[in-house]
Amino acid sequence: MTGNESALALDAETRLGLAVIRSLGKRGIRVVAAGVDANSIGFRSRFASHALVYPHPTRDPRGFARTVLDAVAAHGLHMVFPASDMTLAVLSAAQDDFRPHCQLPFPQRASVDRVLNKRQTLEAAEQLGIPYPRTMYPSTKGEAVDMARTIGFPVVLKPIVSAAVDAARGLDFKTVIVRDTAQLTAALAIMPDGRSMPLLQAYHRGTGVGVEVLMRAGQAHAMFQHRRLRDQPPEGGVSVLRVSEKVDPELADRALRLLRELQWDGVAMVEFRQHGYDPSAALLMEVNGRIWGSIELAIFSGVDFPALAYEAFVHGGRSLPPAYRIGVRAHWMLGDLAALLMMRRARNGEQPGLARSIASFLWSCSPFVHQDVLSATDLGPALQEAVNLMRRNLRRSGSQTLAPSGEQVRSVT
Repeated sequence: MTGNESALALDAETRLGLAVIRSLGKRGIRVVAAGVDANSIGFRSRFASHALVYPHPTRDPRGFARTVLDAVAAHGLHMVFPASDMTLAVLSAAQDDFRPHCQLPFPQRASVDRVLNKRQTLEAAEQLGIPYPRTMYPSTKGEAVDMARTIGFPVVLKPIVSAAVDAARGLDFKTVIVRDTAQLTAALAIMPDGRSMPLLQAYHRGTGVGVEVLMRAGQAHAMFQHRRLRDQPPEGGVSVLRVSEKVDPELADRALRLLRELQWDGVAMVEFRQHGYDPSAALLMEVNGRIWGSIELAIFSGVDFPALAYEAFVHGGRSLPPAYRIGVRAHWMLGDLAALLMMRRARNGEQPGLARSIASFLWSCSPFVHQDVLSATDLGPALQEAVNLMRRNLRRSGSQTLAPSGEQVRSVT
């Protein structure tokens, strides 16, 4: 890379955006950090040369796109790197305005739309014979109740279109698990009128396994695999502790066939749910066409996806697929602490395994485990994350789940 490299890292309020800022900054790339919040954790990184606050991507998409494009021109930036479905969706819709001026690490809009739409993704998987949980698509709330009974509780409700944010009410509907008709009715009641219904999916116990890929022209430039060890909430949600493992050939084959069918270009994670270590029984969960929540683990293990994507898109370069270390663990400390507090509140501290969970949390904070946010050489983001958490707790009503760093998790239990 030359000494005049530069990039705009979006979603600086999230761990994902922070990972991009650190990855590119450590390679000597000048990084402008951008986010919706003036207190974004990425703004406090020593690798951020400038900080930019932009309008909310879904509430003011035109203002967002205009602000980002102005920043590209003002700073002479070579790449704009989204790290959320929201920024990916808005950038994709406006990509004709951006591509003459900078690189965008994702494909044409039709491919982005298919990946952001879970129904279209699952239809592509079905054509390829890739198994996934039983899924139904209700058009009304009454149909949803009937279909849930057909599938059998518990069922999972997922928004069909990722980044589905109701701009008028500011409601971000995320995946929830419901265990009976009453919980299903309550979950559907919070949805705004006129909004498309979520899909219903059979709930499967097991472990989340992610196959991460950097695709260019239908070929994998890099691959990585991780296994979830602990989630927030515990029955399935945001990964707070995970471990690197060897890429399984069968899962890799499914991931590559699906990404090629979707005509994907750029970074992506294909996530499966697996019982034990038998890949033949693994079920497809979703495809993330962007940087994923456990990206720091891949970087710690030796596969620096943001830097590799920059090199591939800006310079057209391709290095040999990097080897990486197996058994590396990465931990989101405040997210894990939130999960621990949720467990304690749920049963007044009497839940079986609570003491074991506390011991596991303390071990996960040891020097043997890498931390997503906390870094001895870049302390600013961790300090800002702690301050943000305290501020949110002071104004929290008590009905919301503890969720640090701009990541809100809703679960009906």
